[in-house]
Amino acid sequence: MPTRPYDIQVDGDVKPKRIRDFSSVVQSDSTSPTSGATCITFSPDSSKLIIGDNSSRILVVELAPESGTPRLLRRFFHHGMEDAFIGERVVKGRKPSDDDDVDMEGEEPQSVHGGELLTCVTRMAISADGQWLATSDDRRRTHIFNLDALQHHSQLPSFARTIQALAFSPASPALLVLGFANNSLELWDVEARTSPAWARQFCNSLPKRFTHL
Repeated sequence: MPTRPYDIQVDGDVKPKRIRDFSSVVQSDSTSPTSGATCITFSPDSSKLIIGDNSSRILVVELAPESGTPRLLRRFFHHGMEDAFIGERVVKGRKPSDDDDVDMEGEEPQSVHGGELLTCVTRMAISADGQWLATSDDRRRTHIFNLDALQHHSQLPSFARTIQALAFSPASPALLVLGFANNSLELWDVEARTSPAWARQFCNSLPKRFTHL
């Protein structure tokens, strides 16, 4: 289904007003029209709407510019790319049945290329300060974007299980917490592009009444 945002005005009564030109905004200068969203989230200050669409793209839309009309700030294609350069190596796009992990050693992808992948963005999270966006897909790939600079920042190592929950710590905006179906956790410092030294001990000391659910 298409994405239909509304401007909610509260003046005694709640008055929703549909933003009718939104579809044309997100499809501007695009060769493949946006047919709907698989995942959406708002920035903490509600100034931006982040959309993972059916074409595996991440769209960053400014909702309240001075003109009053939503504006497409950036379109990212990283989830839809088959290959990614990590340093001098090429990391292949994963299939849902793959079990091998990719160790990226905290390196930043320099570029992406290759054929397009049919994949679905399943989870999104934005840090409390609005700087970091984390997105994961059904091929167990997680990308980090800097919303201040509107740039791709890094790609996390892939994990053996699909990510079920994704959130940034409110107390430490650069600390990303990833949760999996077996009740295990992974912690990742997105600024340092690595897992903190204390993270493994913390994740291994979770209460059994939680990990055995």
